[in-house]
Amino acid sequence: MQADYPDRPAYFAQRFIRLMVKSAAAQHIGTDAFALLSVVATTEDARRYAGPVAYYNEQLMALVGFGSKKRLVAARRRAIHAGWLSYRPGGKGIAGLYYVKIPQELTTIPDGPSDESGEIRRSVSERKAEREIDQKTISRFDSEPKRTPKRNGKGAPYKPSPIPIPKESANAYLREFAELWSLIPKKRDKQAALKAYRSARRCYTAEHIRELAEAYYSQSVDPQFLKYPASFLRKCLDDDPSEWQESASRPELRPFERARV
Repeated sequence: MQADYPDRPAYFAQRFIRLMVKSAAAQHIGTDAFALLSVVATTEDARRYAGPVAYYNEQLMALVGFGSKKRLVAARRRAIHAGWLSYRPGGKGIAGLYYVKIPQELTTIPDGPSDESGEIRRSVSERKAEREIDQKTISRFDSEPKRTPKRNGKGAPYKPSPIPIPKESANAYLREFAELWSLIPKKRDKQAALKAYRSARRCYTAEHIRELAEAYYSQSVDPQFLKYPASFLRKCLDDDPSEWQESASRPELRPFERARV
């Protein structure tokens, strides 16, 4: 990942945060992901852009103000899906690596302040015509019926637009999933596993998922304590691999066992 780290111009962190604000990124990825990206960008700046920044989950949770790992994982996934963040998971005693990115569609947007010098030189008639056009647009919008959904007599809370799923070939997903499925000894509910795999592929490469699956299902523990494929793909990809052995060896963390009479 160090080799993939891009060259950064001076004051890149300030430009990155201005672009997030200018593109209303918080409306699409949420305030948690916005805060996470801000912390990573400013940390890169503090390190003079020498490379990706390393964080354990607990360290990053404290800096961003997250009270649970689930909240961190959700924010991280949203940032990755939208193209704002690059992340490589860590392992036992190894921190995860992070660096921010600018989505391809936003690279051409200027991030500097607005140039208002032309406004002063424009004629009064030009500005008056623009105001009339704006007023007509506002009037037309106000005359349209509002279709705000109701809940208990009140307007429903705002929900940002969902992040679009990458448009990749369905056949490619099926081939990748078939290879993964052949490696898993504990098979059940293939359709649920396929759905979880499609979600996981938004954040991880097919090779990385296969490596983690091989490591997880090759543990020297009783197979009954290993998760089924769908559950593994939803819950274990963001875990430290050292936690797998711990959860399988500690009785209080094992799946519920029905008492035998």
